[in-house]
Formats: sequence, C-alpha cells, structure tokens
Amino acid sequence: MKNIELNEDFFDLGVSSLTVVELQIVVEKQINRTVETAKLMAAPTIAEWVELYSKAETNASTEALDA
Repeated sequence: MKNIELNEDFFDLGVSSLTVVELQIVVEKQINRTVETAKLMAAPTIAEWVELYSKAETNASTEALDA
C-alpha cells in the first residue's frame, strides 16, 4: 500500500465510505475515543481525523457520565 500524506483526501485516493467506517472502527477500538461517522466523512484526511479524535472524550469519560 502507498504511504498516505497527512493532508491527502481519502476519497481522492479511491477509498470508499465503507472502508472509512471500517477504519473508524479499528481506530476507535485502539484509542478508546469515538467521533460521529458523519464528521469523519466530512473530514477525510489523516490530519483532520487527528484533530477530531484529539477533541473527543474517551469512552470511559462518556460512560461515567451515563452512569
């Protein structure tokens, strides 16, 4: 697989929306944070995802609020 630059658009590289969702699932399991799929689709670069996930609360913090 080709290296992807931080500001390359996933969709310009031929990535499908299904693949974006699959990637979202893997990322969220690894970092224990969630971002709405619609926001990720509107921000289709690694740099934009980093920004969105860095602002997201951890799942543990959200679960504590729900309890």
